[in-house]
Amino acid sequence: MHTYIETHEPDVIIGTESWLFDSVDNNEIFPEDFSAIRKDRYITRGGGVFIATRKNIIAVEQVELDTDCEIIWVEIQLVGGKKLLVGAFYRTPDNRDPAYLEQLRVSLSRVRLNRNTTVCIGGDFNLGDINWANSTVVAGSNFKVQAETLIEIADQFDLEQMVTEPTRKKKILDLFFTNNSTLVKNVKSTPGLSDHDGVPLIDLNIKPQTIKQKPRKLYMFKKADMEGLQKGMGNFTSNIVSGNTTSVEHDWNEFKDGIFKCMDENIPTKMSSMRNNTPWITPEIRRKLREKQRLYNKAKETGNEEDLMKFKTIRKEVQKASKLSYWNWVRSYCINSTKQFYGFVKKLKKDSVGIPALKHQGRLISDGIGKAEVLNHQFDSVFTNENNMENMPKQEAFPPMPEIHVVTEGVAKLLRNLDASKAPGPDRLTPEILKMFTDTLAPALTHIFNKSLSTGILPTDWQTANITPIFKKGDRTAAAN
Repeated sequence: MHTYIETHEPDVIIGTESWLFDSVDNNEIFPEDFSAIRKDRYITRGGGVFIATRKNIIAVEQVELDTDCEIIWVEIQLVGGKKLLVGAFYRTPDNRDPAYLEQLRVSLSRVRLNRNTTVCIGGDFNLGDINWANSTVVAGSNFKVQAETLIEIADQFDLEQMVTEPTRKKKILDLFFTNNSTLVKNVKSTPGLSDHDGVPLIDLNIKPQTIKQKPRKLYMFKKADMEGLQKGMGNFTSNIVSGNTTSVEHDWNEFKDGIFKCMDENIPTKMSSMRNNTPWITPEIRRKLREKQRLYNKAKETGNEEDLMKFKTIRKEVQKASKLSYWNWVRSYCINSTKQFYGFVKKLKKDSVGIPALKHQGRLISDGIGKAEVLNHQFDSVFTNENNMENMPKQEAFPPMPEIHVVTEGVAKLLRNLDASKAPGPDRLTPEILKMFTDTLAPALTHIFNKSLSTGILPTDWQTANITPIFKKGDRTAAAN
């Protein structure tokens, strides 16, 4: 899959026969710049469908369109307020159950078709005995009933089938339907994966709404002016300690702004750049990928068995070379650093689906603010309110607690024990800078802590946290899970 993405650069991937199951996380299979919505087969081996989209595309799973067949839907927001519904469907080659395709019909009937919604559904239908040029079934077909049912469904929902070139053994098994064929700029067959000779690549004339990842400012600490930093830190911290303000918020903001000012003046910066997500794809492998495409085009054009065998041979070579290069890269990346090794393993086990659409009061909430409100309601509902003072013991029964006074030595000890590699919180102060100038910053922090205790006031930053809900198990649309 990585080599296919490297070669053709798709934005959306419709996949069938994924053979995945619950214990396999997305990051173990898909590139890190893709998010995947899956419907795995749990009872028997094989099967499974997924839709993978680039992470900058806003795609939301449409659970309400799901039916009792291997089908999955996502909604992609387009520029101008329009929507694109993308579905993935799979039917096994030997499935003769007439009710199976009826589940596809039920799913399509749930789609709210209007002029602002474009529907696209693709997958391996395994019905190669259909002549889509005139929507007829080839004489002698063993699956005539199923083929006629699919033609009828396409006609019922005004769906046009766009794939015209064979995808396996001179038959069109992989299909792509849409209710707006004018958006299809091009359909071409690309070198196949697994046992399929070709994979349809669809070029749609649409513009999805995207989340633009803003470059982050990175401080280059190794090139910092340490003397300038030390002097600047000393100046603003002494002002805080000797200041006469009674506002904790003022002192904290002065502390925070002083650090950022010193960093900007004395530490060179650079903007984060996009990482190469496939560093193991070497120039030699890219050359083989181009050769594979050339041989595929030739085999498709001539229909010659010898040309087809040449294509299949180099396809195996590319797969073998890519796997070998990948594991060599993993070995070289992890062998010299325990931290990189565990970071690599952690990344593989980290699912990147994000927060799916959530059910609330019978409705499916898919927008970001709405999902945050649903989760907030869930957290609030399980919060224990302990304002009942009736059973509190009388104060006279206990001696008064002495005044708490924070000392500089204690603050300095905590700062020295910070993990400099950890990410900052909402206040954006990095542990690295706090640890680097412990002796200079500790007195100012001690002053702020003691003032907070004496006034009973917390700065706004201290009351703010980044909360990331983590899915446990069960229904992904339930906020409680």
